[in-house]
Amino acid sequence: MQVCVLGSGSAGNCTYIATDQSHILLDVGFGLRSLRRRLEEASLRLDDVQALILSHGHSDHVAGATALTNELGVPVFMNQGTRDEVPELRELGRWECFAAGQPFSVGN
Repeated sequence: MQVCVLGSGSAGNCTYIATDQSHILLDVGFGLRSLRRRLEEASLRLDDVQALILSHGHSDHVAGATALTNELGVPVFMNQGTRDEVPELRELGRWECFAAGQPFSVGN
């Protein structure tokens, strides 16, 4: 398993988590240009990302979610409260709901 923190703080949060078969982002609190740069600096590829998990609706965790899903068409996993908290997340075509405190899986 590979874990790479791409940003952590009030300016944006994002963590890349990968196994041999699955590549996901936990939160994406900055725009695509910044995300691409951060991934490149870590020798990672945006095109490998298969899903996005949003932990909560604060802008430093979701600011780039819509642009990322529009770019890649990946599913977004979030709980209903996060989706309700951020109006633009209601427009995402591919989203999956999980219940806070309950197990769920993404990829392997």
